[in-house]
Amino acid sequence: GVELQPALDHAVSIVKRHDPAGFLPGKLLATEDMQVAYFAVRSFWVETGLRFGNTADVPPNSTPAHHLEWWRQGIEQIYETSASVETSAGQQDFQKHPTLKLLAHLQQQHQFNKCHFDDILKGRFLDLDLKQYPDLAALEEHAEWSCGSLMQLILESDGLFEKDYAT
Repeated sequence: GVELQPALDHAVSIVKRHDPAGFLPGKLLATEDMQVAYFAVRSFWVETGLRFGNTADVPPNSTPAHHLEWWRQGIEQIYETSASVETSAGQQDFQKHPTLKLLAHLQQQHQFNKCHFDDILKGRFLDLDLKQYPDLAALEEHAEWSCGSLMQLILESDGLFEKDYAT
């Protein structure tokens, strides 16, 4: 809808600016609904991975861990308030952030599995203190948390859920 257009514009611009290789595939998706979901999820993935120019609403000089915690709380709020848009007095309304606003709207339609957002954040938190992965298994696990979860969310936007296709 019109009220979500600024949020979508934000998501598309984040992906285009910080993940140019991820921009074109989103534009090539078959339906507008899939494109919107793609850019919302991809924007979350990109924004949680930024080390500079973060878009999280945190105080100046916050650590990267504070930025990730802010995103974690935003995802928690989406899943806690999916039935209600109200926030308690004193509670930050994370859905003022364009990417979280878009994800909250999409969550009502697609019922994304929260574990994929949690896994992306788990990988991002691990990245904060890790210079190099200790072995190939650790790198593969991180890739599954980060890229694998991103792909699962994109597939879920078209109704393709892992549990339906697991062997």
